[in-house]
Amino acid sequence: MQRTSPIFLLYSFLFASASAQGLYQASNSAEEPMPLKWGVGANVIFDDNVASAEQKVSSIGFNPALTLAVTSTTPQTIWDVNGRLGLIYYPSPPKIGTGPTAQPIDDLSNQSRLSANLSHNFTERLRFTSNNMASREREPEYAYGIASGRQGANTGGEYISLNTDNSFGFRWTQRIGTVTGLKLGQITNPGTSKSSDSDRITYELHHQFRFQYSKQSVITGDYRYVEGTASGTNSQDSTDHYLALGDEYRFSPNTIGILKAGTQLHDIVGGKSSTSPYLDASASSQVNKQLALKIFTRYSLESEGLYRDDVNYSAHQALRVGVTGDYMISPKFSIITGFDYIPSTYQDGLSSIPKTDTSDKSESLINAYVTASVKFNDFLSGSISYTFTDQTSDFQTANYNRNRISLGLNANF
Repeated sequence: MQRTSPIFLLYSFLFASASAQGLYQASNSAEEPMPLKWGVGANVIFDDNVASAEQKVSSIGFNPALTLAVTSTTPQTIWDVNGRLGLIYYPSPPKIGTGPTAQPIDDLSNQSRLSANLSHNFTERLRFTSNNMASREREPEYAYGIASGRQGANTGGEYISLNTDNSFGFRWTQRIGTVTGLKLGQITNPGTSKSSDSDRITYELHHQFRFQYSKQSVITGDYRYVEGTASGTNSQDSTDHYLALGDEYRFSPNTIGILKAGTQLHDIVGGKSSTSPYLDASASSQVNKQLALKIFTRYSLESEGLYRDDVNYSAHQALRVGVTGDYMISPKFSIITGFDYIPSTYQDGLSSIPKTDTSDKSESLINAYVTASVKFNDFLSGSISYTFTDQTSDFQTANYNRNRISLGLNANF
């Protein structure tokens, strides 16, 4: 393993990316080099609510997958690639609806994701960072802030998510630096009608001022400009400005926290503009050799899925809280557990249909999971996982709860 210079370590702390990996932003250290690893496996799934919030229908499915992971580290460049190519197959797919109009969900759907991240130092002052992710999946991914519920799953469809975030960091002095970048994102639900405002493209320009106040603390000032373009008859374009001050504080060599707080200026085409507080916080801690913890919270106005029950809402005010824990009980046995809590309110509704209820609507989602993994040998491992999801909503046919059990076997080489 090549040694990393002290200057590079200081530079990495000063310009650590806080937007690379979804909502769990805090990162404790640079990536360690890892040779290319392949994996192949399959899960057997029992799901007691596969298709819809309207009717609870259980089914058994199979989830085969091929995975890869590789990380390369040099004093100038770090890059890593992680991928999963998977499918979910239901031999007897449940139906949505009743009687002759009932339609089965797709018996085969994707469960695939690919991420590729690059960090390169052109000089001791200039750094380029690129974080990219593509996925096509059936299940909502709460840790990435993509979905608040199962609107796509309710229609038996998948969602496709594409994101690329590219930025340049420049250290002006030993203590002062800036990071400027462009982020592009697209969410598509091919199984959902476009009139539901399910397809969306976002463009984001972001600039961050960074001041290293001490060896432990980096004070930040952020400005973000986000423009969203939606598709469909009832779609709503949006523009958001974010102004925030924050601190990235290293409590110890193994624990780091990131906090940003400020104001969000939200403008929706054909709706009501508003101003709201904005909060984004995360923390990561390698408590000891066995236990690693991550936590995040975000409070903001979101612009996805604003067309609900024939009403166009101007804003989706959401609080997202998540916790994950990774506990290695022994070299052969480990447990991963997590919890997501998302209370939200849809505000300032407008409708062209007479007598439609346009009052604010509340929705609350809880998602909890636990996975136990056993390593039989250097080649073969097994896992069992349980997921519980419960959503309480003011919207019609949006209340549901769900239990999902998965048993898997994986081979790594």
